Amino acid sequence: MLEHLAAPKSKGRVEAEPDMRVRGFANIWATGDCAQIVNANGGELSPPTGQFAARQGRQCAQNIIRVLKGEPTRPFSFAVLGQLCSIGAHSAVAEFFGVQISGLLAWFLWRSVYLFKLPTWARRFQVAFDWAWLLLFPRDLAHLRTRPTDRVARAHYRPGDMILQRGEISASFYVIESGEVDVVRAPVRPGLAEVVQVLGPSSFFGEKALLAHEPLAYSVRARTTVKILVMGRNVFTYVSDALAPLRDAVAEALNRKAVDLRSAYPEAFATLQDVPVGKFMEALPEPLLTPTATLREVGRTFAKYPHEVLYVCSDDRKLEGVVTMTDWMRALSRGASPESAVTDAMVRHPITIAPDEDAAAAAEVMREYRLKNVPVVENRESKRVVGCLRTRRLMAYVFNTMGAPRSADGASREGHDSFSRDA
Repeated sequence: MLEHLAAPKSKGRVEAEPDMRVRGFANIWATGDCAQIVNANGGELSPPTGQFAARQGRQCAQNIIRVLKGEPTRPFSFAVLGQLCSIGAHSAVAEFFGVQISGLLAWFLWRSVYLFKLPTWARRFQVAFDWAWLLLFPRDLAHLRTRPTDRVARAHYRPGDMILQRGEISASFYVIESGEVDVVRAPVRPGLAEVVQVLGPSSFFGEKALLAHEPLAYSVRARTTVKILVMGRNVFTYVSDALAPLRDAVAEALNRKAVDLRSAYPEAFATLQDVPVGKFMEALPEPLLTPTATLREVGRTFAKYPHEVLYVCSDDRKLEGVVTMTDWMRALSRGASPESAVTDAMVRHPITIAPDEDAAAAAEVMREYRLKNVPVVENRESKRVVGCLRTRRLMAYVFNTMGAPRSADGASREGHDSFSRDA
């Protein structure tokens, strides 16, 4: 907070006048650890300790009252009484008025000083009795067994935060509620980690390492501000055993992730690697829909234009969602009226990529989510859409650059095989 203040600072603290006004201001005051205040008693800077902060606060309030009354303010002045530090086992070290004390006596003085800082005598007698009782009868200690694998919690991460590190043993199953994450391999070049996949809302990760009890082969990093549901191993096991759709989804994800573009088609992967997405970016599928557009308008747009997907954008082309003809038909079959808003049918916060990102990673994203069209945004932090990426453009580039991909035995794979379908 101090960094954003328009006030003079020195060594991370706000510079203040002797009367505790912020330097250069007549009606702004500063006290405590954040303020650099000269102690008139000795001419040195006040240390960031409690006894100085408490006196500064009191005198600052008195100076404000003096200003309101039109009286001159007074500089802060305080003579250090001493220092106290408890080191445990009923022992402490202290310095009072230049006299150094240690042991039980110093501990007793330390307790007494803080005892008299408590409000009301009733509270002081109560705390003093509790402390005296503990001198004769120690606390009853109980060990609470923690089982992190039984937890269900939510976690929040900012862009760039590492969620999982390569080599860790995962004890949790992670489900993305909002935002996006990067799946990152070990750096292929110093300081440059390779993004091999982007995961968005409703996607999950950590399942393979969790089920196989093996170290993670990748790292996971927050791509945007992300909110994640964290499910411990035991909870995940109980829920997946009882809930068939979750079990099937995990099994399908494991099968899908068992073969990636890099291992299945290394030549195609190498062709796309280090090539920016901007090289393949196409114009937006016009017209762009607004969030207030109706399903009737969506149907007319699909009928008029040969688009496979339509983008829903708010002001300044900020992407709010995407809608396909399948989404449109599904919404109508579930009872939505033609006058319902497109927001009832669209996919909110879809996966996006930026023009400077790696085309190989983009192809992996499209394979993972079975997408034919992905929105391209200005940058990771912005949702302003600037174009789109189509599977057909990536395939054409691969075929034109290296010809039809070949299998491990050298047989040619034509465009109708699994490479084309996955892409």
